[in-house]
Order: sequence, then C-alpha cells, then structure tokens
Amino acid sequence: MKVVWKPNTASIKKRKGKLALFFETILSRTKKFLIWAFVIIPIFAVSLFFLLRYLSSGKFNINNVAFFGTTLTRQEDLEAIKTDFLGRNIFLLRTSEIELAMREKGTYVSEVYVEKILPDSLEVYIEEKIPQLIYINFSNAYLLTGDSEVVDVISKDQELGLSDEEISILKGFGDLNSNYVIERIISKQENLEDNSEKIEEFKKSITEEEKLKTLKEIRGEMQAKIEQIYGIHLDNVSKSRFWHLPVTFVYETMSYQLTDNIDNSKIKFFLNVVKFIDENKEFEVWRYQWDSKFRLSIHLVNGKIFYFSTKRDFNLQKEDLLIVLNELKTEDKNYRSIDVGADKVVVDR
Repeated sequence: MKVVWKPNTASIKKRKGKLALFFETILSRTKKFLIWAFVIIPIFAVSLFFLLRYLSSGKFNINNVAFFGTTLTRQEDLEAIKTDFLGRNIFLLRTSEIELAMREKGTYVSEVYVEKILPDSLEVYIEEKIPQLIYINFSNAYLLTGDSEVVDVISKDQELGLSDEEISILKGFGDLNSNYVIERIISKQENLEDNSEKIEEFKKSITEEEKLKTLKEIRGEMQAKIEQIYGIHLDNVSKSRFWHLPVTFVYETMSYQLTDNIDNSKIKFFLNVVKFIDENKEFEVWRYQWDSKFRLSIHLVNGKIFYFSTKRDFNLQKEDLLIVLNELKTEDKNYRSIDVGADKVVVDR
C-alpha cells in the first residue's frame, strides 16, 4: 500500500503571510526612520552650524591673560607670552601651547597649570625655580638653582682666552721649565737677537730662582686680569635683584647655556660650606673660590684662608676645623690658613 504525502496548503499560506507581515513592518519602520532623518538631520546641521559660529565669534576670543605665582620671571617675557595668545579662540586653544611657551621663554618656570575662564580669560598658575647662588668664571656670571641648573646669565661676554697652561699657572701648578716661563725670560734679553746658538746657551744659564721669580710674575699679571674681569661681573651682580645670594668664583673658561647643569655634587658641597660659615658669625667672608675641581678656598676679610675638598666628607672637615680653631684660640696662637681637605689637617702659621 502506497502513502502519498500532500502538502498542507493552509499551513503554507499561513507561513507566507507571517513573512510578508514581517517585511511590511520593516519597510514601514524604515520609511518612518527616513522621514525623521530627513527632518532631524537638517535641523541638527543648522543648529550645529549656528552653535559653531557662536562659539567661534569674537565673544570667545581671549581678551585677558592673568599670571599667578610669578616673582622671578621677567615681565617682558610674560607680556610676550600674553601677546602671543590674545585674540585666540578660547575653545581652539590648547593649554599645552601656553605651558610650552612658558617653559621656552621663562627660564625660571618649573611647573605650569592653565585654567580657561569663560568667555574670554586665561589664568596661568606658575611654580618657579628658586635661585640659590651665583657662579662666576672667566666668561660669565651664572644664576644657579640648588640643583645646579643655570636659570639666568647675569653678566656675560668677558672672555679671557686663557690656555690650559696659563690656567695651571694660575692654580699654582705652573711648570718652571715650561716654554711659557723660558720664553718670558728670553724676551727680556736684548743681546740675543734671534741667535739660536746664543739662545740655547742662555737657556742653560737660567737659574731655578729666576724661573720661579718669572713664574710668580706671570701669575701676578694673569691674576690682575682675572680680578678685573671678576670686578666687572661682581659690579653687574651687585646691580641685579640677586645681589644678596652667595657667590663662588671658579678658575675655568667654560661657557654654559640656560638649563645646563653644572657639577651637581660640587654645587651641593658649596652650599653646605656656605651654610656652615653663615652659622658661625665670627667668620666674615671676602670670597669663596674654587682653586681646582675638588678644592674650595674660603678667603676671610682678615686675610685668613680655609681650604675644603670635595674628596673628603664635609662633616668631618667641619668638625676638624672647629676643633683646630678652638685649640688655636685656647693656646692664643695665630694662623694664616687651615686646610681640612685631607685626613691630616694642615695649619700654616
């Protein structure tokens, strides 16, 4: 017996009806969406256009820039920065632009925070670097922070143009047999007349005493030139707003740029020495001077000298100096200099 399956036509019609209804619903919703889109999008576009036009109008152009926390940054630098941003649209201006400009033009600036005040104002809050000392060498007088960063040049362009050999002479390390000394002695002789044989013969006759005398003469001439340059720098420092800061003199020809860092350990050591000296009111300092990379001399007004060294612990040097001074005072003995830079303290009477 064969069974023949016949599709249920009623069921098929029912399914086709549901599918048609689904597509009709989708189509209806799409038409409604498109109608709303054609209505809303132009309204939104027009609204956005007028909003942007309003926000970019002159009402929101920067009309005032106020700076807070500035005591060291130059007024002309602040005015230059202010001029650069006046008239800019407050919404289109990035605060990072102002922060970068402050750091580029204001060498004293450490941190910057910018706040926009609608409709047309900027408030710039600044934290500044604090200068701690003045560093004078043969070229310039630099203003330094406690972290040895150069934040300003107070006096400049006083190039001395000394060679390494000449600087060695200044520091007391000159060679008696150097060409510099021998040529100076020869130049004073009128009877040699560029005669090489006579010159060689004369060189053999030069005594150690004459060489030493000439070396001291050369050092004295150089020292006079240096003192003249130091005097110019000091005069400029005294006329600046930083006249009250401690000053250290350095035998070097190096030129530094703004934001450069000079030997940090050297500067920290110097500031510790200054603090110690200031705490002892009996010491009246005439000059702090770096005689070499590691040796700092403190010249007192009464002509006495203290020598410190960065190669030895500062606290040990401080204690040794106080002990020696107390012993000398107890024994009523005078001295010219005290060197505490080495483990063995040297007292020159």
